[in-house]
Amino acid sequence: WIGWGTKLVQYQRALERDLLQGDIAPDDPVLLIDGWDCALVGPAEGFQMKMASPPYSSDSVPWYAGERICGPDFFKASRIDELYADPGTPWRYPNAGCMAGRAEPVLQLIQDLLAGSGAEGFPEDGNDQGRLHEHLLELGERGDP
Repeated sequence: WIGWGTKLVQYQRALERDLLQGDIAPDDPVLLIDGWDCALVGPAEGFQMKMASPPYSSDSVPWYAGERICGPDFFKASRIDELYADPGTPWRYPNAGCMAGRAEPVLQLIQDLLAGSGAEGFPEDGNDQGRLHEHLLELGERGDP
């Protein structure tokens, strides 16, 4: 374990392996949770039922956990508030501790996070929360989902 980026590297390895071996299909629902500040509050069947119902069944964009109070750094918070003025939930700030969605789009998100936004990839000792916020801001500011 080097740092928070290690979690993303391990998620990527596991998803690539399981997709390649056929243990999971590209459209299978997956839930990745790190256990630091997120908790599961229901059984696997509840997750499967949610993923089989709209909007989760009709949209391939991965879903992230949310924070009510603990937001990003001050400079990013104002950008998030401007882009997503009313997210329709009190859990307005993304939490890098948990993501869910279809296996292939979740893997793509992880690969995008690890690619970083500069010439160098995201380091294993990097701040995954900060990287997630920056990535989502990059997408939102250019109009991507």
